[in-house]
Amino acid sequence: MAFQARWRELKKAGWHSRKPAGLSVDFTYLKPGKTKKDTRGEDYFVGEEELMKYLDKLDIGMPFCREWSVML
Repeated sequence: MAFQARWRELKKAGWHSRKPAGLSVDFTYLKPGKTKKDTRGEDYFVGEEELMKYLDKLDIGMPFCREWSVML
């Protein structure tokens, strides 16, 4: 599934993003209720590639559904 389609589902589940800071060009993607003070790679992700790798790893263990997206 392409990033934009997955991001739409995550946004519906309460995820949010932050614009790049400083010289970075990558957005930061955060789970509901999480901040950049939490754990990178678990609670927030820098860049589309990092987020997609995390989601792909989760896909191996369980099929995607709306309930699953909330559990992320």
